[in-house]
Amino acid sequence: MMSRKTIAFIMICVFLFSIIPYASGNGSGEADPSITTTANVPLDEITFGDEVTLTAAIHSSREGMLIQWQYAPSVTDLSEEAWVSIAGATGSSYTYIVDHENVAWLWRFLISEPGDAEANPPKELPAPPIPEIIRDKDHFSMLYVGNSFTFTGDVPRQVSALSKLYGVMVDYDTIMPPGASLSDTMDEAIEKMWENNYDYVVFQDYGAREPAETLADLRILCDEARKTGAIPVLYNPAFAQSNGKPDKEAQPFLTSTYERASMLNGAILVNAADAWVYAYDQHPNLSLYAENDYHANNAGAYLTACVFASTLFHLHIKDIAEENLYYGDDAIGLGQAAWEFVSNDSE
Repeated sequence: MMSRKTIAFIMICVFLFSIIPYASGNGSGEADPSITTTANVPLDEITFGDEVTLTAAIHSSREGMLIQWQYAPSVTDLSEEAWVSIAGATGSSYTYIVDHENVAWLWRFLISEPGDAEANPPKELPAPPIPEIIRDKDHFSMLYVGNSFTFTGDVPRQVSALSKLYGVMVDYDTIMPPGASLSDTMDEAIEKMWENNYDYVVFQDYGAREPAETLADLRILCDEARKTGAIPVLYNPAFAQSNGKPDKEAQPFLTSTYERASMLNGAILVNAADAWVYAYDQHPNLSLYAENDYHANNAGAYLTACVFASTLFHLHIKDIAEENLYYGDDAIGLGQAAWEFVSNDSE
């Protein structure tokens, strides 16, 4: 008999996000095996310390199907070598306690018939495709949906000014009330997307929200953006800081939410937070944060704008625009750091 194996991915950020089963036919028009999954914690009640139980129900005409639960610690590496089998996790359910480490994990379970454990090793299922950067035009329309981490230093204006230097025209609209979450601005953003023909729509959420809330809102907004013909873009700001520099312990937790949302929704990631870390490593005496604040100063906003230009328009910023808000001696170095980070990150 031909060996069969099923791989089911569970994309979880402390909740069951999606499942992608492989199923073969049983001749009845139904999948065999078919799989349903549940999690015991409601989306709007999740917090650190919760006990989460993932349950897989297998419906199959074949008896004795075997289960092995696995996790991948990073959304950026889904190769087979990256998946870790959890010792003893071979039942129909698996329970874990939510903490700052496993909140960023992806989960899956393998299903096989008895005796097939070594046959037909599992194949990696493709993630939703990240859209290609638009390269066949030089005039763009963008919508920025965020809050003070987008409007401080006037990031949209600086992106437009820098791009104009290299013959790329960027018109933009904004929805950026102070302290707003994507849930607060969702209705207005959806209405504006349908009223206009944007090339890119940028989403940035309130940094103190639970990852599950951010992921849920981005799932809706990215889907709406795509329906209007726009490419969704996720902006990951350098929200977490310690003593005037990016907090290398706290920021990865925030970054992982945007990385996961980018993968699950096929959205472009403008990873300004990690670009800031890269810039500080290259230039330890940088000052990118406003004094006694978590927001960017003009230099920080300029670096963020350079990351946008390098990511979306493939521009290597080597000049200072007259319309810029920043003219510091390190401006050219910041543009170089942005280019190096984006170029290395895309390889």
